[in-house]
Amino acid sequence: MKIDWMSYADEDVVPGLGVASAEQVDAYDLCLRIVNVQPLTSARRLLWAAAHSAAFRTRGIAWGKLAKIRHCDRRKVKRDYEHALTTTVLAWNAADIT
Repeated sequence: MKIDWMSYADEDVVPGLGVASAEQVDAYDLCLRIVNVQPLTSARRLLWAAAHSAAFRTRGIAWGKLAKIRHCDRRKVKRDYEHALTTTVLAWNAADIT
């Protein structure tokens, strides 16, 4: 039995993310502008942490992970997130920024 060693992946190479497209950069810029409308720093940090914990995850936001970081219950984190999201949307709509 002959084994072709060239068919196996190199162990030194770690695959990474590709270069962002123009649409992805525009979407990121829009998210930055929306989140920066939020006046509270803690709410902005929670919104970004939730977005980062949900990135590339099929099950959505990792409430348990965020709860460990914030040293509180996951239900409180979700409630704080929903409040921050609601106030951000209301502030965004009142500011009329596009």
